[in-house]
Amino acid sequence: MKKLVVYFAMAMMFLVVPFSLNAAENTPETDNIETVTNEEFTKYFEDNRKIVTDENGNRITGTVEVEFRVNDHGVPSGIQVTKGFSREANREVIAMLIEGPKWTSTDGKRVRIVVEYK
Repeated sequence: MKKLVVYFAMAMMFLVVPFSLNAAENTPETDNIETVTNEEFTKYFEDNRKIVTDENGNRITGTVEVEFRVNDHGVPSGIQVTKGFSREANREVIAMLIEGPKWTSTDGKRVRIVVEYK
């Protein structure tokens, strides 16, 4: 039952929080976005991430860059992957942003994080 509630909550968040799984090309607007870090999110990611594999089961590594705003409740919104290496990794980073620790509001400004799968 607990898993059902979690999956339902995740589904509801995806309905409320728009996001894009496909990497977008950098534009002049995205080139001026500040890259930020969040120690709590980094720890959450390292503790909960999955190993990404290719179709043969071999571990693959890469970088996922994500841009978003943080609302007044500390929840990322308008999430867009600007650089990714796998749809699975892109989905996982988006889900972790939504499910993970709270962020500080960005007052409507977009920010970028860089997540490394090693």
